[in-house]
Amino acid sequence: MKTKLKYLLPLILLAACTENRETETTDGSLYPQPQTFELNNEEGYTLNTVTGDTISPIITESGDTLITGVPIPVIGKAIHPDSVSQPKVVQIIATDSIINIHSNVHKIPDNLPVTTVNKDSLITILVSEIAKNDTLHY
Repeated sequence: MKTKLKYLLPLILLAACTENRETETTDGSLYPQPQTFELNNEEGYTLNTVTGDTISPIITESGDTLITGVPIPVIGKAIHPDSVSQPKVVQIIATDSIINIHSNVHKIPDNLPVTTVNKDSLITILVSEIAKNDTLHY
């Protein structure tokens, strides 16, 4: 068996390494090419060129039309430092102090109170047995 494998393995490797001269005839891409449209800065668009829907203007609460595509100028002004309130200084707690971070954790006492219930005064409702494949009653 080992001698057969010794001669068979190089033949398999040689067969696998031979160059295939045929070109594969498969589809080039998985998805279609994207649609492209020319930019129209002068008139703008009234129709969405991709979906064909109409493009509605954006109306503010006051009823004005919001103009899009226009840069909004930002004008800054210098303020005097004395016109602003001073920052508040907060004292830090010393690093050697202990702070309880689990303030909402409570220890359960060993002697919990037990309340007895009078089962004769309870109303019991019998439920029929649910079938194994019945998923409506879960």
